[in-house]
Amino acid sequence: MYKTFQPSPILRPFVRFYWQYEGIGSVQKPYYHRSMADSGVEFIFHYKGTFRPEGLQEVDPTILLYGPSLKPSRFFTTEAFGIFGVYMYPYAVQQLFNIPTSDLALYHVEPFQLGLPQDFLEDEMLGAKTVSDRISTIESFLIPYLVHIDRETFRLQTLIQSLEHRSGKMPLTRLADEVHLSPRSFQRKFKSFTGFSVKTYLRLMRHQRAIQLLNQSACQLTSVAYQAGYYDQAHFIHDFRTFTGMNPRAYHRQQTQDLGYLNDPH
Repeated sequence: MYKTFQPSPILRPFVRFYWQYEGIGSVQKPYYHRSMADSGVEFIFHYKGTFRPEGLQEVDPTILLYGPSLKPSRFFTTEAFGIFGVYMYPYAVQQLFNIPTSDLALYHVEPFQLGLPQDFLEDEMLGAKTVSDRISTIESFLIPYLVHIDRETFRLQTLIQSLEHRSGKMPLTRLADEVHLSPRSFQRKFKSFTGFSVKTYLRLMRHQRAIQLLNQSACQLTSVAYQAGYYDQAHFIHDFRTFTGMNPRAYHRQQTQDLGYLNDPH
């Protein structure tokens, strides 16, 4: 069972949503979760059960912070599980914890590796009994990290948010003009805030729009490619395979079977 929850208004510029996912795996029928390339940053709390990366023996830590990613991966469990996630905009790491998102791109780490209070998170988050308690606890942890955002930073954050809803050609010079920066300064700040170059980030945005369209029941691949901003269907299929590990038709068939928790359904 997968559910999403909205953050408090004060945290909405940084936290997209919270989610909770519970299910059951077994030795006879393991539960598999497939993660895809994603532009976001995510706290993952395993409050019940454990997952293992496919092909490896070690169990994932109970708390991890995942940076933006470009590759798919699969995890599995053979027991009942419960997971709570905090899905954030990529720049949240930079703004809340003063850590460039580019330092976390393509990696996942335990909170203590970034100087965050792991003992508090383990005791409070993993000991919480309800989703309301988990949300209250994580917000009491995050809110003290909020700092004043200057105009330049606010413009850049607003631009990054807007890229999720924009399609068509977006030349770097035009984007730089929107936030009143030179192209060189814009590229440097953009990578620090998102973890990726402008070109790579826009590829992820096209992919994520395609995922949303494919989640709609009556979709045609040609239409999805066009609406997501791809030049042609061949580029769309190539990127989709790179970022998900499967072709679009296979994804559309299996989205309710093997993909687990992937995107905010709203």
